[in-house]
Amino acid sequence: MDSDKVTRRTFLSWVLLGGALVAAYGTLVAYAARFLYPTKKAIQVRDIFVATQDAIHPGKPLVWSAPNGQKVLIHKVNGELLALSNICPHLGCKVHWEAVNDRFFCPCHAGVFNKDGIAVSGPPAAEGKNLKRYDLVIRGDGVYIKWAEA
Repeated sequence: MDSDKVTRRTFLSWVLLGGALVAAYGTLVAYAARFLYPTKKAIQVRDIFVATQDAIHPGKPLVWSAPNGQKVLIHKVNGELLALSNICPHLGCKVHWEAVNDRFFCPCHAGVFNKDGIAVSGPPAAEGKNLKRYDLVIRGDGVYIKWAEA
């Protein structure tokens, strides 16, 4: 027998070994690529029922809990409905409505917002940060909020 000849068994074992290495390293490269370049999730916007228009009274905001647990304050200003976040943009404290003073107030650092959610005084006003607004949709008597989630 000639020692330079490759037998069928040796050839097949090398082919199988090469295929296994290609599959293993290919899988490793695929996982590394998914880790370094993750796929971006599409943001879905949907309308979620909040309340009927009769349930929202001027001077007393309705507190609505979003699907992620966040609170949204919905109130009437000059006959128009507004939806504002109850999170202060300065440091993330809870904002509440003060009916006596006709304003939103953040007790952490005395941040004051008018009824439109615009910062009037305190650190939020100095930083030019207003309360986050959400879009509302009116269908018949129902009030719906446009909610975006990934």
